[in-house]
Amino acid sequence: VFVLLTNSTFYLGSFTISNTATLVFSNWNSALSASNVTIATGSTVTLPPAFTNFPMSNNVYFICSNLTLAAGATINVNGKGYAGFSQMNGFGEGGGSGTYGGGSYGGKGGTLGSSGLTYGSSNAPTAPGSAGGAHVSPGYPGGAGGGAVRIDATGAVLIDGTITANGAIGNSSGSGSGGAIFITCNTVAGSGTVQARGAFAGWGTGGGGRIAVIYDPTAQGLIAVPSIVYQTAPPANSSYSADVGTLFFPDDRFLVTPFRHSGQWLVPGTTNWIVNNLVVSNAWIRFPADEFILTVTNELRIV
Repeated sequence: VFVLLTNSTFYLGSFTISNTATLVFSNWNSALSASNVTIATGSTVTLPPAFTNFPMSNNVYFICSNLTLAAGATINVNGKGYAGFSQMNGFGEGGGSGTYGGGSYGGKGGTLGSSGLTYGSSNAPTAPGSAGGAHVSPGYPGGAGGGAVRIDATGAVLIDGTITANGAIGNSSGSGSGGAIFITCNTVAGSGTVQARGAFAGWGTGGGGRIAVIYDPTAQGLIAVPSIVYQTAPPANSSYSADVGTLFFPDDRFLVTPFRHSGQWLVPGTTNWIVNNLVVSNAWIRFPADEFILTVTNELRIV
């Protein structure tokens, strides 16, 4: 089953997508509104192909009370942001770089020459990711940037599946940056994965995207820390120093060990972290605060 959403819905009592169906959001202002949204195992929510017009064209947009993304379900907007041009030496749209360069967004793309500028909001990211720069010969476009996902929930968001807004690999050219994932809710729970990573292809790697999860700190403090993994770092074998994207939360509740998140930690007021034992597992973290102090009183392990 394939469903194309081209306009906003009325406010529904509930909405469920199941049985390996695919829901495609088209047009920037098209929102699916429902009290309870369920994306069941095997189902996919996505976007049309990347767009080349400069105004932002498509995004996934849920307005709801509660949203459940089941294990084995996915919101996948990889390579659905700004598209790369195919002409010789063309710059990618958005924060795209020049020839061979990776696109920039939350983090700068890797490049041999000039790279695009970072852009957008860290605490309310809505813009798509940018494309990589083209090859020196025509017909080799840069990889598209990751798309944009917006979940505006007044209640609980449960993420046991995957939300991915990763960049796309360039065709012998620069790769796309990660896109945007912006979630507002009362609480967030689950054991899934949320990614907005740049792509790597041997040329310019795309920079990281932006992820922001704005929950109510008081309500979130009443439930267990979820095991969701948030990632905006490019692949570890990134070429030409592509930079990590941003991770924004209202407090440091997810700053726990073992630490598995990857990105630039942009929690307001975070200037130090004191922990007895710290395990960093497959993570890449940056604390940008000046004179940040990390204190590990016992054992530090990086695995």
